[in-house]
Amino acid sequence: MYKYDVCIVGAGPCGLTSALQLSKKYKVCIIDAGRKFEDRVCKLDLNKKCNENCNPCNIITGFGGCQFFDGTKACFYPAASGLLEFKEKEDIISNYNNVEELLNKYGKPVRKEVDEEDKNKIIKQFKDNNIDVKYYNAQKVDKDIMQKIGSNIKKDLENNGVDLYYNERVNNIIKDKYFTIYSTSKIIQAKKIILATGRYGRLFLSKLSSELEIDYEKDKFIGEIGIRIEMPYEVFEPIDNIFNDIKLKRKIDKLNEIRSFCQNYKGIVRKCVFDTEKGKMSSLDGCILGPEKNNTKSVNIAIHHRKKDILEIEKFKEMILKANKRGKVIAQNMNSFLNNNDECNFDNQYCTMNDYVVDNINKYLPEQTLNYIKEFIIDIDKVLHGFADKNNIVYAPSFEFGEDKYKLSNSFETSVEGLYIGGDACGYFKGIMQAMVSGKIISDDIFNKMEE
Repeated sequence: MYKYDVCIVGAGPCGLTSALQLSKKYKVCIIDAGRKFEDRVCKLDLNKKCNENCNPCNIITGFGGCQFFDGTKACFYPAASGLLEFKEKEDIISNYNNVEELLNKYGKPVRKEVDEEDKNKIIKQFKDNNIDVKYYNAQKVDKDIMQKIGSNIKKDLENNGVDLYYNERVNNIIKDKYFTIYSTSKIIQAKKIILATGRYGRLFLSKLSSELEIDYEKDKFIGEIGIRIEMPYEVFEPIDNIFNDIKLKRKIDKLNEIRSFCQNYKGIVRKCVFDTEKGKMSSLDGCILGPEKNNTKSVNIAIHHRKKDILEIEKFKEMILKANKRGKVIAQNMNSFLNNNDECNFDNQYCTMNDYVVDNINKYLPEQTLNYIKEFIIDIDKVLHGFADKNNIVYAPSFEFGEDKYKLSNSFETSVEGLYIGGDACGYFKGIMQAMVSGKIISDDIFNKMEE
């Protein structure tokens, strides 16, 4: 049996931030279901095809998670308003600043400020078309820089004596005086445990929370289903370096909202594969490349229908599985998508994700979802001319599992004393800086309690 002061499950931004802080004084290990940083290779990068057999997917598992493997947007306050459920505004901003300094130390360029007049002019244009804009300073950080930052963090963790265990799926956790973690090949005992399992680990976490009787907010399932659009980068030139991850929203009613997110300027569309008990579920992601010589001529962005009563989780998964074609996503031209016809072929000049099946997305997504998204696209086009161009590429399904919102203290501790849930897995926010902020808050709390 391996013994530690703190065991962290998940080597993404939250887990790495906590480990950097705690390993200065305590014995720490990190378990991850994925691979070493240097072993994470996407088959799409190698041969333009995904074999759906990485098991687990190299994009969403392994050291660094998505953000340190691909390029990202480092979003500053007021991004992730869910953090305000844990700390006051001043504390959140202070933690954002700490994370910003940490990333800068490891190699992130200094963040630039945005021209207020340009920003407000664009916001007004969207509002005039019944589209709300949530603004925060989102810094584009390309793939090469993120991987450099990840490598530098890894060196410091190793120098601090952190044990990193890869290809280790956690099968069970038992709480007695201490926690006993049973993984693929190890039994680990720890005084404290941090669950930072990210997107990939949500289904596992849901099962584990039931077994450990971790309290969560009942009836809070919020599912998201939608599309990702790819188009020439010129469409987004009017907002480049003003809105690097533009958040457009339209609230339909109390239950329904349409939103855009994960904008990738001169980047690529990614395919992520989730292993479930009913089969492999392929979704869509995006990343920023860089440096300039490696950039594409495309921009991509996701549009989702967030519906608070969307479906029970099992029915939601069934809908996604039907939309996947032999484990692959669907793609079609914008004209056939908007007009619901089967002439779906497109010019792949701006296509950056070649592993798809051409089909009519209208056959697979809910009619209400399709109507809301199409209206949204047409109105966005009034500001970003060319957004609804007939030759743009539409991919589906893009989705987010409806995560449980766990009942947590203001330091992310669950109802099980000594067990914390941070990052995307906690259900209150998403994003690299937000996950790192939660990791910082968790490590501060553990420091205080271990000293008592």
